[in-house]
Amino acid sequence: MKAAFSILTACLIMASSQAIGGNAVVMRKGELTEHNYNEDYNSMVYSRTAYGCSEDGKTLYMIVIDKSTDPVYGKSAGCPTSVMCEIAKHFGCWNMSNFDAGGSAEMMIDYEIVNKTTEATPRPVANGWMVFSIAPEGDTRLASLEFDHPQINLQAGETFTPVILGYNIYGELINKNITDFTMSCPPEIGSCNGKVFTAGKIPASALLTVSVGNLSVSKTVSVAGGSGINGVLVDKQPAHVEYYNISGVKCRKPDTPGIYIRHEGNKTDKIIVN
Repeated sequence: MKAAFSILTACLIMASSQAIGGNAVVMRKGELTEHNYNEDYNSMVYSRTAYGCSEDGKTLYMIVIDKSTDPVYGKSAGCPTSVMCEIAKHFGCWNMSNFDAGGSAEMMIDYEIVNKTTEATPRPVANGWMVFSIAPEGDTRLASLEFDHPQINLQAGETFTPVILGYNIYGELINKNITDFTMSCPPEIGSCNGKVFTAGKIPASALLTVSVGNLSVSKTVSVAGGSGINGVLVDKQPAHVEYYNISGVKCRKPDTPGIYIRHEGNKTDKIIVN
């Protein structure tokens, strides 16, 4: 019996210091592959796990999509791999491989499963990709801030105290709840009093900024149906149409497949380009 081997594949394997086997390559060079459509497992609406990389190969993407109801993020119906690829593309992913889903779709951070799995409790999984920091230990110097909130949607008059995360220069989380901060915001969305934000009485959307020393971070706050972009537009002239990608970055009228936000006059809605 004879066996044939691919020299190219063998060389790639030998050059890799780490490797993990998955289901299929679902995105290659920014384009979706046929594996998104010719396999029922990939084309069905389901939970997802995938790994990918940027075009320059310097950024690793790890994505988990739930098929469940999470107490923080709400209900997630899951999605086919084609939608997963479109989401990843918006954040710079260039190549992506699909992996096992269902109860295997688990995201572990600091030795704890942080997502809501399809099963009652997380279960053991045969394989996965672990990332460990090799930064020097003990660096507690604050270098950047983040809001610990996926989105901030408030009703008119509602109060809100943000939870602020602190990171060192290596991107390591060193403080899960910074309390020594100040806040500021434009008056159209509300007011800040110490560490408490109070939403205004009219629908609006703008940035809430938190500062610690010379560091600051901003997050869009939407009040009672605000636009979700960065401000309220009141215009008696013919409405001007603006487009934004799902990261909130302004763009031209989209012709590339994906999810976008269209802002026209006082109206904002999401559009899907196929």
